[in-house]
Amino acid sequence: MFSFKVVDEKFAIISVEERSRITGKIPAEFKKWFESKKLDTYKAVILDGRNIEFVDSMGIASFISLYKILSQKNIPFAVCGLNSEVRNLFKLLKLDKIFVMDCNSPEDFIKNLGDDSHD
Repeated sequence: MFSFKVVDEKFAIISVEERSRITGKIPAEFKKWFESKKLDTYKAVILDGRNIEFVDSMGIASFISLYKILSQKNIPFAVCGLNSEVRNLFKLLKLDKIFVMDCNSPEDFIKNLGDDSHD
């Protein structure tokens, strides 16, 4: 269900492989899955949310859990490409205050990090 890719040995990208609703037992599986990765060794971790159709409270809790692990090491957590319904839910819950959400894709986020170094 989830795939993991590393770009430039610095950025971890977590993708949802097919259109999915992050509900039920999936969030628990996601948490167990990401805990098996060494995500705290990267410059940033990016969740490619383009295939997320819906997320319930347990799904949101699993994303917050990942954020907490990363924030202890000052590693940004970006959630990119959410559809408008899921994005609005995240904003309503004020998750846009803790997650980076102003990216359409992981590639956009990585490119913008590079552009920031020229400011």
